Amino acid sequence: MTEQEMEDLLWDHPETFLNEPLTKFRRQAHSSVGRSDLIFTDRSGTFLIVEIKHGKLPRGALAQLHDYYGMVKLEFPNSVVELMVVANHIPDERRLTCERDNVDPREISERKFRQVASEVGYIFRSEISATSKEVERIEGFTAPQPIPSALDSETTDESLPGTKVESQRHDEAGKPKISAREMGYKEYWEQRSSPEAMALVERFGKLLREHSINVKLTLREHRFYLTGQSRFARITPTRSDYCILRFFENMPHDALKEGRYGLAQAGIAVRELPDERFSVHLDNKTLDNGAEILVRLIGRGCSYRR
Repeated sequence: MTEQEMEDLLWDHPETFLNEPLTKFRRQAHSSVGRSDLIFTDRSGTFLIVEIKHGKLPRGALAQLHDYYGMVKLEFPNSVVELMVVANHIPDERRLTCERDNVDPREISERKFRQVASEVGYIFRSEISATSKEVERIEGFTAPQPIPSALDSETTDESLPGTKVESQRHDEAGKPKISAREMGYKEYWEQRSSPEAMALVERFGKLLREHSINVKLTLREHRFYLTGQSRFARITPTRSDYCILRFFENMPHDALKEGRYGLAQAGIAVRELPDERFSVHLDNKTLDNGAEILVRLIGRGCSYRR
């Protein structure tokens, strides 16, 4: 299996892999900084740039993504652009780096790609022998997908003659893994993040309700979104004792600037991003010292219409 073949499958079946309805926008877009893999848009018009890596996520992949971010922003300066990296394996230290850099890390096993390929009839041409390729060229014959060894940990989920192979992935205890949609997003996040991080989300939501902030907090598989007139921020719970709160540019720039300055003055570490955007660690200290600033900022985001 090659990265190109992974791209083929994800491009044609994004909802199957990412559990979110996406619209194809551009594939393999070339620019002076290189070639982005896939670009989608979601229902709110947000661009999603997806970089795909076969095997383990290598060093340097995030730098490429940020270059592609700049490429899309130059073309669509008023649009929200989000970043995602997909790899078969993402080590914990690189996952933390992704969270710090506001990149959504998605670990999708090779087994999952093979399962989807089997379901949709996709053939991995990189695994067809030279002889089969020659037969296909001469006779117009479509060669079948080779049957992998039963000892291969990344075998396809297609059943072999006389055997029954379960189509679901399994956890370490041997129990079938259930998708976030089947499980329910709240339960999914409770398992994926720490109790402390989920308690912070609850505390944050309570704070907004107490101040009558009319914000919609939407829980999805990959994070919580804050939406008013449009989507303007997101919260990503972590496995540690904090969440990452990131504000998009889909807000008044003066509000972003004022909020960033106010939080910094309150002793809260702020990570600056392009276009006045920023992110902070949402922890108890942030909520203790910056509650008033956050409430005012989110109120501005709710009422803003571009």
